[in-house]
Amino acid sequence: MIATILSLGSLEATRFILPVAGSYAVLWLALSPWTPLQFFSPSSDISYGVYLYGWPAQKLLLWHFPAIPLGLQTVLALSSSLLLGWASWNVIEKRALAFKARLADRPAQNIAPPQPALPFADLDGSVASVRQ
Repeated sequence: MIATILSLGSLEATRFILPVAGSYAVLWLALSPWTPLQFFSPSSDISYGVYLYGWPAQKLLLWHFPAIPLGLQTVLALSSSLLLGWASWNVIEKRALAFKARLADRPAQNIAPPQPALPFADLDGSVASVRQ
């Protein structure tokens, strides 16, 4: 963090330091026991919903508010996609996974193999075998 702040005065230093420090920060955030993202615990996996609803949320924002500044657009699109992802997890995905688990616990049913094709009648009424 300190190296990133110190490198902001030089464009060349920023191009090197910022990706390295940013990568380190992301890894620290992901692997640290303390994280400000504990609200999104492993019990609520909103990642697919965020992925699914992020683009439409951003496009709807731009459609209704075309002159919105980029920073505000980013904050509003991210917050709305997080909210939609959370709602999608709690309303749809969690229930679908619970239903899938119930189906997996059921014993498999014996399904008969498909029967051979039956002969069919030609237009003149005579019975013919299956044609290839």
